[in-house]
Amino acid sequence: DRLEVDLVAWGEGEESWSIDYFRLYGDPARAELWDELRRRLSTTWLRQDGVQLDCRCVCIDSGGHFTDEVYAFSRKHGQRWAVPVKGSSEAGKPVATFPRTLNSKRVYLTHIGTDTAKDLLFGRLRLRNPGPGYVHFSSDLSDEFYLGLTAEQRVLKKLAKGYEYAWTPIRDRNEPLDCTVYAMFCASAIGLDVATESRWARME
Repeated sequence: DRLEVDLVAWGEGEESWSIDYFRLYGDPARAELWDELRRRLSTTWLRQDGVQLDCRCVCIDSGGHFTDEVYAFSRKHGQRWAVPVKGSSEAGKPVATFPRTLNSKRVYLTHIGTDTAKDLLFGRLRLRNPGPGYVHFSSDLSDEFYLGLTAEQRVLKKLAKGYEYAWTPIRDRNEPLDCTVYAMFCASAIGLDVATESRWARME
């Protein structure tokens, strides 16, 4: 009955700013909800120094009941701008494996190594000083956002092949965590994770 959106800004060294989290209520099977998402993401945001920022990449969970609608949004607004994703809890899988070619539905369906991304994210959350990897949060974010962001914990489990750590829910609602992981993919999809100092200088 809704879309949940985490808006994240990125800086050099993958320092990040979670600047807004919002829900758009409606029926994801209807075009109006997706039109509103596009309208909201077409906004520009003003930095404190007056620089305008725009949305460079969106990734959308394509699992569940509305896969076709996610694919249609990607095709309509640009397959490299709006990327359908599916999570994978496979141990050691890269955060993002961006395909080189469109699939049969004419989208770049991307599999995200969610466990790898969560390991990286929770390591970053322990950083105390701003700089590479540090995560900033808007003062406007609700307690509900933080409960969702920390809704899983890393637990050692016994499997047939031996013991392995896996991320396990401790609360029902984890959408803010999923969205933050997807934002990490967005940074990777547009090459910010490997951007050189000269590229950052040009972007600045």
